[in-house]
Amino acid sequence: MSQNLDARISESVQKGVEKVLSPMLQGLMGGILMPVIPDALPMLNGWTWKNEAVQARQVLTRGAAPLPLTAPIQGEKGWINSFAIAFSDPFSELMFQCDNWQFITSPFMLNVTGQVLPNSSFVYNSVYNPATPLGPLYGINCAPAQFWPYNTQLQIHARHPAGAVTAASQLVYFTFGRHFIRDEKQFYESIMREGARQTVGRVQVPMR
Repeated sequence: MSQNLDARISESVQKGVEKVLSPMLQGLMGGILMPVIPDALPMLNGWTWKNEAVQARQVLTRGAAPLPLTAPIQGEKGWINSFAIAFSDPFSELMFQCDNWQFITSPFMLNVTGQVLPNSSFVYNSVYNPATPLGPLYGINCAPAQFWPYNTQLQIHARHPAGAVTAASQLVYFTFGRHFIRDEKQFYESIMREGARQTVGRVQVPMR
């Protein structure tokens, strides 16, 4: 029974279940797909975690072109789970673009106004101290209340703007975490399979 069900699900996925559910699969699952939310990922396949970091100090010159902090991420679907950055100057800026949405902020601006992003994500100063053992540190952190989805592209840069008081700054560190779909076919098949299991499966409760 289980092998026959898996075969029917795989066949439907291969025929384009991403665009439109076939009548067979609608009948099997009642026409309802389980929501794909981060809490459901442990039950699914075809995704993975990735963390990127810049740990060596890099010089940011006033008015120079923005420094890319990650390679351009394009044609990928996933979720951002956190990012953090620290500069030696509070006026250096983080430039963040996710699909068609973007923002630019600095430790100084966050210290003055604060900022709330989509998904109830609060961006805050992790450190704002000119006299740490590592020298001046001005940090920006973001830990989304709900993991932040992206659909097409991500670009993250740092720059020391032309209007900054100091001639140069340093990027002290940067870290960025996400989980993303690495195999769409496997991912969507596992959604169908888990949805079908929850719909037509059964749970046996031990009797005492």
